[in-house]
Amino acid sequence: MEPTYYGHETENTRQRSNSNAGGVGDEQNPQFGMQAQLGKMMWEAGSKQVQDTFQSYGRIDLFRPYFDVDPAEVRTRLIRSFIPRKPAQIQVSPDLYGPSMIILTMVALLLYNMKTSGIIIQNGTLMGTAMFTCFGSWILISGALWVACFLLAAEQPFLTILSSFGYSLTSQCLVLLLTSLFHSSHDHLFFFVLLASFCIPSALRMGLIVCNQSRLPANRIMLIGIAIAAHLLLIIYLHFGFHVVLEELDEMVGDAIVDVNAIKETRSTHMSVISEHQVQLSSFDPIEKCVKSTCPGCKSSRKYFCYDCRTPMPGVFTPNVKLPCLVDIIKHPMEKNSKSSALHCKIVAPDQTRVFDYPDVHDYSQDSEEERLSTVIIFPSKSAISVEEFVRTRGPIRRIVVLDCTWFQVGVMQKTPQIQGLQHVCLQSYRTAFWRPQHNVPETGLATIEAIYYSLREYQELGLGTKYTGEFDDLLYWFFHTKHFVDGKQLEYLKRKEEENEKK
Repeated sequence: MEPTYYGHETENTRQRSNSNAGGVGDEQNPQFGMQAQLGKMMWEAGSKQVQDTFQSYGRIDLFRPYFDVDPAEVRTRLIRSFIPRKPAQIQVSPDLYGPSMIILTMVALLLYNMKTSGIIIQNGTLMGTAMFTCFGSWILISGALWVACFLLAAEQPFLTILSSFGYSLTSQCLVLLLTSLFHSSHDHLFFFVLLASFCIPSALRMGLIVCNQSRLPANRIMLIGIAIAAHLLLIIYLHFGFHVVLEELDEMVGDAIVDVNAIKETRSTHMSVISEHQVQLSSFDPIEKCVKSTCPGCKSSRKYFCYDCRTPMPGVFTPNVKLPCLVDIIKHPMEKNSKSSALHCKIVAPDQTRVFDYPDVHDYSQDSEEERLSTVIIFPSKSAISVEEFVRTRGPIRRIVVLDCTWFQVGVMQKTPQIQGLQHVCLQSYRTAFWRPQHNVPETGLATIEAIYYSLREYQELGLGTKYTGEFDDLLYWFFHTKHFVDGKQLEYLKRKEEENEKK
């Protein structure tokens, strides 16, 4: 028999092994515990420091001193921004409240100029572009001036430069406002007079502030020149880049300017204005009792037709005409659908009319050569020929393209890449019957539906040599129906004013 002590020895061995294992664990556990505790303490300390940092910078109290300015003091600083003084006499108390309000004012003026100019931002919004331009220019130019001061040993706090340059932009806001209201000449003399009167003194004051800490005369002159150049280049860019009047820069409008002025001087035997009694319109009686209903397409409330869906309302009478050729309308996005007369053509001749919303325009260069050569644009450019001459030299017209926009927007529209290469044709001179004439546009500036009507009529009478007997007079059906409504409201207003005067 095997001795029984082997079993006791094995048991003791196990116990020693377990005891040794336990001893090792007892020595290592405190070490691991201290490392974990130390890591936890470091994590908590770091987290607390980050939180304190974000809280300190996130408090509004940090920025309160820069915006806590008395309005009377802001007004004084605005006035002083136009008056240059000796550097020793200029005391700068930087703040951000006044400059921020000035920049927001510039944003509003720039946005107004962009809208009236017909500028289109394809990858953004007008508001975003105006905000980025104004705030970006303010911060970027201020930063550039601060760097110039550092390089030329005239160290100025960045906040001082930012505040001073912001206040100096008051002159630019004033110039933008006045040129928006009164600027109408192509030589821009009025703008340069305002530039010399307001912007140059303000820019000089800014230059004197920037060079205040410089001790070298050469550095002072350089800093003054840099500040004045930056200030004036900004206002020149804003004016010529965004402020567009009827006679805008030749690069933008080109041919249109000459022809608008030529139209003003044109007087011919065709200078007649069409009236309701000269056309054979369908009766307005079927639509007199119409009421608003919900459009099946866009679910909007409409009365006669939906100008967004460009379809008649169900059950509402609308005439239908056959045109001598097809019509394409390129509509400017700033033209409201509710006020666009061009859409009347789509309502009464839906099968022969296409409407494109700029810049999503049909690419006519992709059409066949035969179709492209028989497509014309109704636009009075220098290269335009009459409808009669086009038919005589090139053959029948298959499609006419009309730009639905104001004369202020036509410069941008005519540069549309998709319509380049199409022949321009011009109409004879007619006076418009439109009830809402455009400012500074002669009476020969037709509404879009009038231009479509006259171009089709000229094509039939002068181009095809076919007598016109009123086949598509109903193109003007909704035009004259709206004119009826407007004239009625005007009569009511005049009558009410007469009654008020009699009571007085």
